[in-house]
Amino acid sequence: MFHRWVLFFAFVIVAVPSSSHYNHSFKSLSDDQLESLVTRISQNLTSSSPIYSELSKLSHRMSNKQVRRLRDKGFAHFAFEWAIRLTEQQKHRQAQLLIDRYWRDVDKSMQSRMLGLLQLQKRYQAIADIFTVQPAIEPYYTLSQLAQGKGVKGLNQDVLSQLGITTLNTLIEGPQQCVHHIALLSSTLESTFKLEELKRAYEQSELHKRLPYCLSKPVYVGELVQCQGESGQFIQCNLAKILDTTKFANTVVSKARHLVIMSEQSGLANVRHGIMALNHNHGLALFIHELMHFTHFEDEYPVPANKAKWLCASTGFKAPNLYVGKRPPKNWYASKTCLHGKLPSYKPSKAQSKMEYHAIDLSNQYLGLWLKALEHSLLEPSDYQVYYHKLANRNPALVK
Repeated sequence: MFHRWVLFFAFVIVAVPSSSHYNHSFKSLSDDQLESLVTRISQNLTSSSPIYSELSKLSHRMSNKQVRRLRDKGFAHFAFEWAIRLTEQQKHRQAQLLIDRYWRDVDKSMQSRMLGLLQLQKRYQAIADIFTVQPAIEPYYTLSQLAQGKGVKGLNQDVLSQLGITTLNTLIEGPQQCVHHIALLSSTLESTFKLEELKRAYEQSELHKRLPYCLSKPVYVGELVQCQGESGQFIQCNLAKILDTTKFANTVVSKARHLVIMSEQSGLANVRHGIMALNHNHGLALFIHELMHFTHFEDEYPVPANKAKWLCASTGFKAPNLYVGKRPPKNWYASKTCLHGKLPSYKPSKAQSKMEYHAIDLSNQYLGLWLKALEHSLLEPSDYQVYYHKLANRNPALVK
């Protein structure tokens, strides 16, 4: 039966190669029929024959045995199909040999299948390596550049728009109707995704209903922000390029009250100059902890000795949750903040708070202190606004 069936297809191919019936028949092949066809014709198949073209369209349905049979005959399409399957199995070195050999011999649909798979595996460097020697294919070229934190200059703006990537020059929203506006900046593609996730988690939280903060869309800035970090050390970001007021005077970086930067660098989250630095390991709980630093809440675990030296040297209220001195206010309790300082420190809660362990839920007491601090903070520019103003007046010592 199979022999007659194969002869029938051979006749159709020779007699009516453009027949719609012929095309439909191939699409309707069962797996067993496809197996039989490949077995019977592989010895005499040529890449110029119509049946080769039709079989190529079905390569994604073929078994590994069928693909190997045709690959071993030297057919480029099936060698590349095998490269795709090796990539699915995470056998990237073997796959790369076939990609390098057959990339130019297959059509764009096969190339796109490979690129889509590499994107799914987040192997953006592999995509970038392909485009160092092969013509770019969108949106994969742009994705590879974003993943590496490249600058947006020279990238296709239409593709960026299609990918939903917001840049400094394309962000339309502004802080005019929100005095506690926070600009979210990302240095890579994955950082952009992480910020989107963090923003979504915050806006779905109960705290979002109580706090006046407004978070911008994540803004991809790429190499405009240079961050460094290592385990056990604070992440530090150099903002010299992005705070160039001649280029970005009317963008969100000049209008925001605070900045949040998401980096792929390892290290500790922190707030410096009203700018929060995070990495991909930092979630909503830590984000809320760092957010409290914008209104000058202090950590209730021991601060580093170099900070304790000045923070704990004189008596008085130093933060909404910190009193330094030997005579604390009534109902304030000893804290660990100034463990390495000259004077002891006190906090308003006997229990451990979110400022000591970020995983602890924010108490109503600390939420109340926070809301009061937010209201009071509007009486003067934020730390970031002061920092930005000094940069605008060209104080290079601050750009670290």
